[in-house]
Amino acid sequence: MIAGLDAGFASAEKDGLPPAGLCISLLRTQSAEEAIELVTSLTALRHPRVTALSIDGNETAAGRTGPRFAEAFRRAGVAGLKRTVHAGESSDASGVWDAVSASWCRPH
Repeated sequence: MIAGLDAGFASAEKDGLPPAGLCISLLRTQSAEEAIELVTSLTALRHPRVTALSIDGNETAAGRTGPRFAEAFRRAGVAGLKRTVHAGESSDASGVWDAVSASWCRPH
C-alpha cells in the first residue's frame, strides 16, 4: 500500500503539487506487541515517504493508551519518525491532556 501511495504522490509532485509524507497510525485497540511489530516493520522498510507515527481511535473506549504504546513510540523516535496523537475527538479534555503531557509523546 505504501508503494502505491508513493507512486501517486510522486506523480502529483511531478505535476507541480507539493511533496507529501505519510503518517502511519496505530489504532488504540491494538496491543503493545502489535504496535512494536508495526514500528519494527516501518523502520526496517525505511521508506522515505513514511515520516511519522500516530495513534488514532476512540479514547473513551480504549482508555489511556500512553503506557501501552510507550515502547513503540520510543522506537519510532529513535528511528527518526515524528510522532503525534489524535486526542479529544471522543473524550473530554482529559484525553487531550493525556496526549500532550505524556512523556512517551515527547522527543527523546
